Amino acid sequence: MTVSGIVLTHNSEVTIARALESLSGLIDELIVIDDFSSDQTLELVKSVYPTAVIYERKLNDDFAAQRNFALSKAAYDWVLMTDSDEEVTPELAQEIRAVLAKPQYNAYISRRDNQVFESYYPNDSGRPILLKRTLIFTGKIHENIQNTTIGRLRQPLLHHSWQGCDDWLRDIHRYARWRALHWIDQGRRYSLPYLGVRAMGSFGFFFLKSYFVEGKWRGGIAGFLYAFACASEWVFSALFYWEESQKRS
Repeated sequence: MTVSGIVLTHNSEVTIARALESLSGLIDELIVIDDFSSDQTLELVKSVYPTAVIYERKLNDDFAAQRNFALSKAAYDWVLMTDSDEEVTPELAQEIRAVLAKPQYNAYISRRDNQVFESYYPNDSGRPILLKRTLIFTGKIHENIQNTTIGRLRQPLLHHSWQGCDDWLRDIHRYARWRALHWIDQGRRYSLPYLGVRAMGSFGFFFLKSYFVEGKWRGGIAGFLYAFACASEWVFSALFYWEESQKRS
């Protein structure tokens, strides 16, 4: 089974080589969609995978559009799509080969284990990594595919999430702001009391999910702080929403 590999990048010089090397033996072409990196990302891509086809395209806060553009450039029916900070483990690679030998679904989701300091914690991003090129992503943030058959891969994808707390805080800020702007673009109208209740409810839900379901409790105090920080993203989304709403009123 021939497979197109797709990797989205933006200033990924720390993680891109490991991401590309993990695709070795799995793909028959590599397409890189770069959000105008200003570091050595593209030089590293050319060094690790000289035959890579590179497109520079502005993300514009729309991951679904970026992925759909990438799919339109794929030459083969099946696509393995990962990000520049994700690594396919040998076990996952073996499972992907077995699935492609006799596919039963049009797309497959893999568990994604987030690296936090020196430990990995399981997480389900819900985003397919192995899929038919004819499928379409929807949703600017935490994009997904609907109206198709989706299977699950047992082996994890390693997500080298953040290169320290500064990087992590930038990510929380970015996603919280994107979510708030998405609410506004959808025409949602939240009062301040409702927004406060929603923020606290979301914080509690995602803290418990992160800490207990995803196993952050295994990390002791560091795991507790990580779960707390992840859940705080929803509080900042509420604050960004209120701030932007006031500006536009």
